[in-house]
Amino acid sequence: MKKKFATDTILDSFKTRSFRVGGYSIVAIAIVLAIVIALNLFVSALPVSWMQYDITANNMFSISDQTETLIKNLNKDVTIYWIVTAGQEDPRVENMLNRVDDLSDRITVVRKDTTINPTFAEKYTQEMVYDNSLVVECGERARFLDASKDIFKDAIIFNGHIYKIFREMLSWDEAKAYCERIGGHLATVTSAEEDAALYSYLARNGGQNCYLGGTDAQTEGVWKWVTGERWDYANWEKTEPNGKNAQNWLGYYYTYENGKWDDISGKRWFMCEWDYACIRADGGIGSHSFGETEVISEATCDEYGFGVHSCSDCGFSEWIQTDKNEHSFGEWEDVVKASCTLDGEQKRTCEVCGREELQTSPAISHNFSEWREVSGNKFLPPIVSERVCSHCGEIETQKDMSTWWITPAIVAGVIVAIIGVVGYIKAYK
Repeated sequence: MKKKFATDTILDSFKTRSFRVGGYSIVAIAIVLAIVIALNLFVSALPVSWMQYDITANNMFSISDQTETLIKNLNKDVTIYWIVTAGQEDPRVENMLNRVDDLSDRITVVRKDTTINPTFAEKYTQEMVYDNSLVVECGERARFLDASKDIFKDAIIFNGHIYKIFREMLSWDEAKAYCERIGGHLATVTSAEEDAALYSYLARNGGQNCYLGGTDAQTEGVWKWVTGERWDYANWEKTEPNGKNAQNWLGYYYTYENGKWDDISGKRWFMCEWDYACIRADGGIGSHSFGETEVISEATCDEYGFGVHSCSDCGFSEWIQTDKNEHSFGEWEDVVKASCTLDGEQKRTCEVCGREELQTSPAISHNFSEWREVSGNKFLPPIVSERVCSHCGEIETQKDMSTWWITPAIVAGVIVAIIGVVGYIKAYK
């Protein structure tokens, strides 16, 4: 089991003049691993004098001989906590941590998943913690490295938005995922002024190929921004787009030095955008660090709620709209009970806001019993029958004259018989 890292005696063996830079002693600069990681991943967060340790052509992936010497000669145990949610790992951070870990048995890298350990970083910082942030700990001292603070080096601000070019060669899908993972999105261009500013920014940084946040991958020829913004502005080269299904991604391309657009593919630089900029007191830029939201008006079932939160770095305040509540209605109750022939009325009440809703309850219709004879018979029609509704007690009657002929027929038969008998008697006298 390795011990934790102590900063007061980081490198007892490195006390010579060759390991003092700009008046900063190695021992005095907090934690050597924080310097090492910062030089390779968070270079913009460090004083210029610290960068003299590890200035190379590629700040992202290189470890210089001097840095290797520092790491290999550590005489205290160091723990680096990698704070990252599963699936949000930055491959640059992972690559660097693996290489640093391999250089010394005194270094232990411990991964802390924010889903499983949501409050782990609270003992090291009160700031919002972003995925791929690090804590370098030795003994009772530690240094927190905020992953959000490095990404804005050399970025620009236009109309309150932050734009940053990344020189890693990625596919469009990889670039899109990367921008979203660090809190932004691939840059969208919705005006000629914005277009000119972004292409000028790219050109000043030596770039000619760069992905932007437009694609027609979903439907060929129907271009959309990743943010869902309206596609009201375009700046295609005359012959573009012409890649059909092979080139579904928007970008600046080296053959069009005037900044015209092209549909491109392959691995290229890319530009991320953040929709609002935080300009800190020290002149740096970054994303806002918002505190708790102060509720101005609570949401109801019929109205949105509103609140405001402020950035602790620059004082910017932002209004927050909260969704309406959903009604929670009780059961329907009768106000006017429906009868067999008349509609009724019902209401129900929301348990959250007290709102009442009314509805018509349809007539329930009669429920009559079977017909029952109450007077007359087949010999003495009419036969009168009735039935009663079990709901409202209404009585319906009907008369049956279908047997009216029976009694006359019997009488006629009797008369005929009498006449026959009388005739017979007379015949034999």
